[in-house]
Amino acid sequence: YLTAKKYLEPLKQIGVDTLILGCTHFPLLTGVIKRVMGEGVTLINSGASAAKFAKELLQKEDMLSDGEKPPVREFFVSDTPDSFESVAHRFLNADLKGQVKQINIENYGR
Repeated sequence: YLTAKKYLEPLKQIGVDTLILGCTHFPLLTGVIKRVMGEGVTLINSGASAAKFAKELLQKEDMLSDGEKPPVREFFVSDTPDSFESVAHRFLNADLKGQVKQINIENYGR
């Protein structure tokens, strides 16, 4: 709570009414962020919006899985794969060894 308060207090002081949870881990902190910012601030989960868009795009292109084949999972991170694997294991309840690849964010999209 104290760390969130330290970073969010300046935003609260200037009176923002909407926050976009732009990092992948911010939605995990929604309760803390709501507590710091108060009820008058709308939180937007960018991950949920991105997932909804991806589903709509896959449906439009007739590429949505029918659920008959097991999924192939790959995770791309700018941090170290080991760090992500240990944290994600707790949330996904799955062994992610070999499924996490580190990317250089500076070269992404070039």
